[in-house]
Parts: sequence; C-alpha cells; structure tokens
Amino acid sequence: MRKVLTAATLLTGTIISSAAFAAVPVTTDLDTWKSLAGPWLEDTEYGATGTSLSSVTLDGGVTLNFNHAVSVAAIGNGWATWSGGYTGDVLRNLGTSSVTATLADAVDGFGFFLEPNVFSNFLFTITTSDGTVVNQLIQGNSGAKFFGWNGPGITNFTISVASGAGGFAFGDFFLYRRDITNVPIVPEPASWALMIAGFGLMGAALRRARAERVTYALG
Repeated sequence: MRKVLTAATLLTGTIISSAAFAAVPVTTDLDTWKSLAGPWLEDTEYGATGTSLSSVTLDGGVTLNFNHAVSVAAIGNGWATWSGGYTGDVLRNLGTSSVTATLADAVDGFGFFLEPNVFSNFLFTITTSDGTVVNQLIQGNSGAKFFGWNGPGITNFTISVASGAGGFAFGDFFLYRRDITNVPIVPEPASWALMIAGFGLMGAALRRARAERVTYALG
C-alpha cells in the first residue's frame, strides 16, 4: 500500500506512512528532521571529483549501495549550484532519470538534499521501501531541497524525475543511528583545562571560607 504525499502537505509537519509494516514519519524540512532525530551526523565528502561509485560509506559506517553507478562532484566543481550555502560534495545521476539507494546498515533516521541538472522547476518523486511516495517540485538553479525520515525500518529509497531535467544530483546526507551517534560528549583538551582551573578556584574559595569561619569562631 502506498501513501502519496506532496511537499506542500509536508511543510507543516511530518506524515506517518500508511504501509502495513511501518509507521515512519517523513519530512521535507531539515529543521523538522533535526528536531525529531537524536544526535545526528552530516556527511559532505564522498571522494575525488569525477570518481564513479556504486556505493558510498558515510560517517558512522553506514553504506549506501546504488543500483547503478553515480559520480562525485563538488559545488562549483562539476555541479554549478545548490542551496543554503552548501559547498560540499554531491552525487550526480546524469545517465538516467532515477536511482535506487539501498541502506546496507540499519539507521534510525536519514535524509538528503537533491536538485535537477537543468535550471528550471522539475517534479521529483521519492519512494521509500515502506511504500511512502513523496512528490517535490525543485528548482535547478540553487534550489536543492531536503527529504528525510525519522525512524527505523526503511531499507531503500528511489529518486526519480522527468527526463527533461537532464538528470540530478543528491547529497549532503544526514543520518541518525542510536548505537553510533547517541554517545557521551568527551570534552576537548582546552575544555578540560578550563574545567580543572575552575575546580581549583572553587577549592580555593571553599578553603578561604572555611578558614574565615574558624577564625570567627575562635575570635
């Protein structure tokens, strides 16, 4: 069973997939995605520009396998524009109008941006393995838009667009995986130094206060 959604529907919040075996919220807003995820990772580097890839391993050891090869480009070097000031890598899909990516590792949340090759508006369709279908109208000139989901269970997604778009690029991946990203934060060396200095000042203040109380009691 599929539930077809539009970006306009998603802007005000999240949608729960109606598939029988999953109930995963999807969104086209990065801030909403971040608010629902735990500590997340952003991956922006996928290799040397022009490299052909059939898979990419992201931060946290999560691997994406593609049903055909895509190539690496960087904004300003192999791909002209993006959105939000992003200057990292993207993955180009120029030979066909669709690509399917399979997650070789389980995640608890995932998202990415995408943009058509031609500088015009094109309707994208993103289909996930739980049966959710999302339609997004995206501008090719600095108009990259986000798609993501929060929750386990989705194992692959397919991106497709009309052939007139001349292909597309996708990237700037965000992921949340409880067993990797939900870990205690270890202070940096400079932070340790400040903490130790602070403890020293607190100790000195306590000793001074204790000495003053003793002097007063004996005086």
